[in-house]
Amino acid sequence: MRAGRFTVTLSPGGGVPWPLVRPRPWLPLGLAAVAFLAGLTGLREFDVFHHLALGRWLVSHGLFGTEPFLAPLEGQPLLPGPYWLGSITIYAAHLAGGVAGVVLLVGAA
Repeated sequence: MRAGRFTVTLSPGGGVPWPLVRPRPWLPLGLAAVAFLAGLTGLREFDVFHHLALGRWLVSHGLFGTEPFLAPLEGQPLLPGPYWLGSITIYAAHLAGGVAGVVLLVGAA
């Protein structure tokens, strides 16, 4: 089909032109490379270590108990904050891959 100066060739089925539907094997590799490079930045959040400790404590003691880390609140009932699942996730990443697992988790986020 000819439209002005451009020639458009349709695929045999009459659908989308073939170059637009060609598989791109480099796309997942490019995304993995970006995630890897983002992970090379290291841990810049100092709260990560608090989350690691809290995640370890929550896995071993459960969600409810007394405050184990903050001195002003020592002995007070610990109500799970909105970050308890994130703490357990960071601790699980540490169990799976050590510090590299945590860095990759932060890089993927």
